[in-house]
Amino acid sequence: MYFGDTLTNQLYQCGFDLASSSLTSIDVFNEGFARGLPDGSSVDAEGCLWNCRYGGGCIVRFAPDGSIAEVIDTPCLSPTTCIFAGSEQMLYFTSANDNGPGEQPNGALYSMHVETTGLPSTPFRLEANG
Repeated sequence: MYFGDTLTNQLYQCGFDLASSSLTSIDVFNEGFARGLPDGSSVDAEGCLWNCRYGGGCIVRFAPDGSIAEVIDTPCLSPTTCIFAGSEQMLYFTSANDNGPGEQPNGALYSMHVETTGLPSTPFRLEANG
C-alpha cells in the first residue's frame, strides 16, 4: 500500500495485515520532490506509483524503489488524483478548482495515453456485523 502526507511532502509504503486489519512496516517511499505536494495516486501493472502533484503542474511516475522514473507536465496547476482505465493504456486525472487567470479549466477531467496499464480491480465485499 502507498499513502501520502501532503503537508510534509512525503509518500509512504507499507504492508497490510489482513488478520488484524492494520498497517505494517511503514517506510518513507519518497520525500521532498520539489514540484508541488503529493495528492492522489495509482499503481500501474509494472509496479510504479503515479502521483499527482498538487500545485506542481505534473504527475510523477515513481519506480518501485522510490526513484523518479518520469515526470509528466499537465495542462493544469493542481492535478488531484489519477486512475487507469481498464486494460486500455489511458490514465485519467482530475484537477482542483484553483488555477489562476489564463490557466486551463478548473475542476476538469483529463485523459492521456501512457505506455502501461493499471492493475486489475480488486472486488470489495462488505460484510454485515452480527
